[in-house]
Amino acid sequence: MAERGGSSKARRRAPTKRQIDALGDDGSLFSLRLPAIVRERPLDSFGILLAVAGAGMIVANATLLQTPLHQRSRAMDDIQAPVPRPTVSAPAAPASTAQTQAAPVMNPSVREAQAELGRRGFYDGPADGLMGPKTEAAIRAFETRSGLQQTGQTSPQLLNALRKQPVAPQPSERVAGVQRALNKLGFGPLQADGLMGDGTRTAIRRFEARRGLPQRGEITQAMVSELSAVSGMKLP
Repeated sequence: MAERGGSSKARRRAPTKRQIDALGDDGSLFSLRLPAIVRERPLDSFGILLAVAGAGMIVANATLLQTPLHQRSRAMDDIQAPVPRPTVSAPAAPASTAQTQAAPVMNPSVREAQAELGRRGFYDGPADGLMGPKTEAAIRAFETRSGLQQTGQTSPQLLNALRKQPVAPQPSERVAGVQRALNKLGFGPLQADGLMGDGTRTAIRRFEARRGLPQRGEITQAMVSELSAVSGMKLP
């Protein structure tokens, strides 16, 4: 019985064939789970393991970290890049009034009518051939005096009536006032008869030259305003 019990314990303690094959050369249990090269050169095997682990970390960093960072950098560049604004052309500057308005043209018929009306005392402005309120008023006054239909415009009928009617100057209070102011300033002597004559025109030109005005020899608003300011006389 003792032998049977002893042999039974011996069988339980005896290693199996698989365990015997897995044991190392030294027969230690530590080398049971390790390959032979690890058992023979443990330091070199540990260094190789560290190198493999480092290479794996580098690859992981390149694939998992660098690519997203590059994509984020491009995204930030797209966000920060300024968006070009559409170019808006400046509106064209409007043409000046002087260019859009046509210059007045001298009309020979109007100039002749002004000259004839001036000789007869109906008109005291310049014979510039330009139709204006003063010329229209002078034509209407002549038409009324001559029994013509009032038009206030030049026409062949008006010019024929002016040419046929003898020159009978009509005195003008405005001309008389200018003559008196010119006499006061020493540009006379002039007879204040209210009639435009060569003496009055010459005196007006001298006054215009003295005051730096255009020398026209006619009673214009600029000349009357300057003459009134200088002489202190209120002129019509």
